[in-house]
Amino acid sequence: MLCLKMLPETLDKMEHLLRDENWCRNYFVSARWPEGFTCGRCHRDTINYMFPESNLTICPQCGHTSSITSGTLLHGTKKKISQWLMAAWIICTSLDRLSIRGLQQKLKIENYQTVRNWMKKLQSAKRMADSKTCMGFVEIEDCLLFSRKENRECHLFTALEVNVKNNVTGRLRMFHCNDLSPAALQRFLHYCVEENSTVLFPDREPYASFLSNRYLSITESPALRRGAVSHLVASFLDSQLHHPSSVFSLRRLETLCDEFCFQENKKLFPDTLAVFENLVTSIVKSPPLPADSSQTHPEKRWRDT
Repeated sequence: MLCLKMLPETLDKMEHLLRDENWCRNYFVSARWPEGFTCGRCHRDTINYMFPESNLTICPQCGHTSSITSGTLLHGTKKKISQWLMAAWIICTSLDRLSIRGLQQKLKIENYQTVRNWMKKLQSAKRMADSKTCMGFVEIEDCLLFSRKENRECHLFTALEVNVKNNVTGRLRMFHCNDLSPAALQRFLHYCVEENSTVLFPDREPYASFLSNRYLSITESPALRRGAVSHLVASFLDSQLHHPSSVFSLRRLETLCDEFCFQENKKLFPDTLAVFENLVTSIVKSPPLPADSSQTHPEKRWRDT
């Protein structure tokens, strides 16, 4: 059985391999079953099982026929796996936010709706790949945004890991909520910050009086505040929204936050190949998207409260 460490040493070799459908299929299989094929029906392992040169396989134990993409984010796809992996590679190598048109041009796919659906699935994979919470020493900040498109306010929460000694920043998480209340803050921390972390709050309400036995809370002080989180929030507003009162929908804001965090957090990986490996792992582990795409956002339940 092929192992997950099939990636080449250089980016040029990687782009060459992504044009080989057979290599891409084997890589996808090795990412999905790194310890050996497991049948989805009988759940028995077949370590040395070799897949035929197709996307269909028959379990040697129970005879069940299935696709290597069934039960994954690529469930039911009619496109080649090499095209999907090329799309993932383009996302990983892109320095800025990639539009649907931009991905369409790079993939040379004529149908815009097809690429739009692909982007929605890949955004779900990026969200899973970038779902790790902040931990250690974490700075918290928020800013008030106004959606003129929906005529409503929302608060953008930001969490950023910071090494206080050398001022090196780490993982970034951003989410929006309708209000700035202790309950909203508690839910934000639950999804974005690892328990037992040291959290640096701004010196204002509701942070100043916020109490939680899950975190070590520290009120803002000049000696601790490094300003890195404020700089990232300003960068997000400038690069994604261009202005805090820009015309945007809350769903669009959610997508922009996910994209900005993915672009920032992928800098923490040693190289582009590691980012790609992480994204492909999320693709094979993510279930198919439901018909209602809003259900792909587990935090949406509390953001709309």
